[in-house]
Amino acid sequence: MPTWRCTALGAALLLLLPLTGCSSDDGRFDPGGSGEISCMEHQTEEPGTAYTGGENGDTAAVLAVLRYYVSNGAKPYCDGEPPTETDRMWAQLVVDLGGNADSVAPILEAE
Repeated sequence: MPTWRCTALGAALLLLLPLTGCSSDDGRFDPGGSGEISCMEHQTEEPGTAYTGGENGDTAAVLAVLRYYVSNGAKPYCDGEPPTETDRMWAQLVVDLGGNADSVAPILEAE
């Protein structure tokens, strides 16, 4: 392979390296499926900067979380267990972002 091709390939790989580091699911909300649900799945990750980053946040991601909890926040968890501490963090985030506190009250008030 000519030297210029190796150099070009190496440069391209170096440019892609930072992008692969940013593709993790750091603190991503998982709705558990699409469409209508009858019960909620527990969240396994705490809210990440997409939701807590203020001006650097992801507006579409924030709106998806708000929409999810307005529609489903009063539904039980599929495993019949109470909300986890991580579930409560997401519910509190809804309130902190100005969402309807009544929609997540069952999560925040559960013992």
